[in-house]
Amino acid sequence: MKKVYLLLAALVCAFVCIIGLNLHAKTLLDDNIEKAIYYNNVSSKNCSDYVMAKVLDERSIVVLGSSELSFSNSPAYPPKLFNYGNSDFNMVLMGSGYFQCIPQAINVGALSNNIKNNKIVLIISPQWFTHDGLTSESFCSRFEETNFVEFLKNDSISKETRIAVANRVNELLTSDPTTLARVEKDERLYIDGSLNLLTRLEMAAYNSFRAEKAKFETAHALKSQDLPIEQEHYVKAEDINWNELMLKSADLGVESCTNNTFGVNDDYYTTYMADKIASLKGSYSGVSYVESPEYDDFRLFLDVCKELNIEPLIISAPVNGRWYDYAEFSKADRNTYYQNIRDICREYNVKLADFSQKEYEIYFLRDIMHLGWKGWVYLDRAVYEFYNNQPITDTTTYEILTPEATVASDGAEVQNDGSYRLAGYGQTDAITISLPHEQTELDHTNKAEYRSGTYLHTGESGTYTVRMAWGDVYVDSIYFLEKGSIYQIKYDVAAISSTCAVVDDFTFSKISY
Repeated sequence: MKKVYLLLAALVCAFVCIIGLNLHAKTLLDDNIEKAIYYNNVSSKNCSDYVMAKVLDERSIVVLGSSELSFSNSPAYPPKLFNYGNSDFNMVLMGSGYFQCIPQAINVGALSNNIKNNKIVLIISPQWFTHDGLTSESFCSRFEETNFVEFLKNDSISKETRIAVANRVNELLTSDPTTLARVEKDERLYIDGSLNLLTRLEMAAYNSFRAEKAKFETAHALKSQDLPIEQEHYVKAEDINWNELMLKSADLGVESCTNNTFGVNDDYYTTYMADKIASLKGSYSGVSYVESPEYDDFRLFLDVCKELNIEPLIISAPVNGRWYDYAEFSKADRNTYYQNIRDICREYNVKLADFSQKEYEIYFLRDIMHLGWKGWVYLDRAVYEFYNNQPITDTTTYEILTPEATVASDGAEVQNDGSYRLAGYGQTDAITISLPHEQTELDHTNKAEYRSGTYLHTGESGTYTVRMAWGDVYVDSIYFLEKGSIYQIKYDVAAISSTCAVVDDFTFSKISY
């Protein structure tokens, strides 16, 4: 009986604390803090469904990801582009390092009642799909019990799926036995209700306290951050000139990557690569993303979305092809990984923004794995088109060298023939179609230039990697080609600056048999 009284006394104290934390957190969160939620990516923001819900409305879409969400040195970084919520369209970023498919599945389940438009975006990073997948230590460093409890309580998710996610969580919590023991009680409480009354009261009180504590800590974390200068203008997403934004971002990439041939920003290269560049050659040999438990975790994420009637857009980010070639990570294995993602998306009938063909598009990434200057433009546009039920535009930018230049920033040699040349990095393990582009006519005053060419396939019929190349810059696509058939290629040069061109409207189609 004494134990019961002590427990009841503890419960009373807990509820008093809960009320106090709630009042204080509410004051902080209601104090014009929405801008801070948009702007900051402090880890604690991702640990409170209540806080995230503060900025979710019909004009917002949640973008789930990992460490790339912290990058801000780009005019296309969503909080900057959409003026920290002062826009008719907003992307709410949720995630940080080690937020992979299972943590994000939990977040979707926790947030689902606050997602107004039933749409969500997940940025898939290839580096998640290592042989061992997400480690226990990494998962524990980001695990937030509050969101997991909200996930477990969401009875719109089938019991089967909740159990499957819970079992995976239990596997990943093995390095934190204290949290694991408590989480197992959460699972019994909210999935099958098998706990006795006192234990149920104890867990309910603890979880309420933890939820209010998360609000409080997040509010303080956001309040302590330096915020950008308030911009008075209101951003209308439909007025954004995507081509101009792409050129601006590409120009910034040119300025930021001057000391290496990999398209890696100068600071990153100097800090992590320069002193040991020789020893890093071949360092990825034998590494593969073909088999990984992350594929099953990805399926669980899609199961959660399906059962909640939430439509996901999957962003398939590329690796840095220049670096991965240098480190000798198999190109065939990379292609298998990309195809695995396509197959799973097709299996679940979900939309995919597939940027795997941009491995070699310089400035898409800022280093060897994180979205960079141009990558954010591609993502922003894809998400906006997804939000508006529009087809996702496929564009590519190419570096332009002046007649005086002899070497591109990625090391490609340039013929100094008095004309502009689209230059970039390439391999030789594909059919390469060099398109006529009349480079002398490609001046900086042209708003658009239509180009076309043909290709006669003389090899055996089969599936080929087709490389459409402008000088040494190229885009890879997979096609089934028939021997003796002629294929027509069309594209537009949509915009051009002093350093880059934007090329879109690719078509590759058979015109004769």
